[in-house]
Amino acid sequence: MADFAIIGAGYIHHRHLIAIDALGHQLKLGYDTSSPSTLFREKKFRLTNSETDFYNQLQTKKIQWVSICSPTNTHYAHILQCLQLGCNVIVEKPLCLKLSELETIRKTEHATGKQAWSVFQLRYHPAVQQLYSEQSANKIQMIYKGERNHTYFQSWKGKQNESGGILSAVGIHYFDLFTMLFGSLRGSPDVEIHNEKKSKGKLHLQQAEIEWDLQFYPEGSAIELERKFTLNETAVNLSSYQTNLHTLAYEAIFSGEGVSTEEARKSLEIIEAVNQHAGY
Repeated sequence: MADFAIIGAGYIHHRHLIAIDALGHQLKLGYDTSSPSTLFREKKFRLTNSETDFYNQLQTKKIQWVSICSPTNTHYAHILQCLQLGCNVIVEKPLCLKLSELETIRKTEHATGKQAWSVFQLRYHPAVQQLYSEQSANKIQMIYKGERNHTYFQSWKGKQNESGGILSAVGIHYFDLFTMLFGSLRGSPDVEIHNEKKSKGKLHLQQAEIEWDLQFYPEGSAIELERKFTLNETAVNLSSYQTNLHTLAYEAIFSGEGVSTEEARKSLEIIEAVNQHAGY
């Protein structure tokens, strides 16, 4: 059993709270820049909106693990600070926005003896667990279609420099799955279109050719959520999944089989390559 702190009280943090509770760990401290959320207040632990106070309490309480659920562009600074204070961290994807940041995180891990783990919960989706291919040249078509309201694009989530854009929001899940199964990026991606609402093109992995097509539609477009891909002749629908996938991700991390910094590098390499091609 480990003592945990959590950074961020936004949409995704409750899945981390569920995972922490389900595995018998203890939540001792929370930090969020806004006013305390209802979910936070329901838990019997200290919540602060002062970053300085949070890090002081982290040391005072000798907390071993920190879950980071804050806006993506803040992950990097939080990870470094927590590692340097002697904590392991579990980070909502993506780990960070740039390969240069990831390299500094890797060096900090080595210097501190602590680790940063990234949550890619779709690895534990039952449909993904059943996938297997003996082919050395696989064909993949991946599709995401979903609605986003206007406030999404007014918030940090809709800003490329703060969230990493549509690829960091949804595409990275697919890229993580495919690099896990079929190896790293080969050459440069062929980008057809790439902006804050749509991304489309082709990738070349060591054992697969991938066509990706991701799009955010305005709220009220009557678009049914699609989160799926086709591997050769096998269709895989990820549109519905169990809410305990984060718990399975936490279990993998505590067994030493989670997504490490080096493993997270593979999907980030793809995103950075696409962004560079598009001039981001």
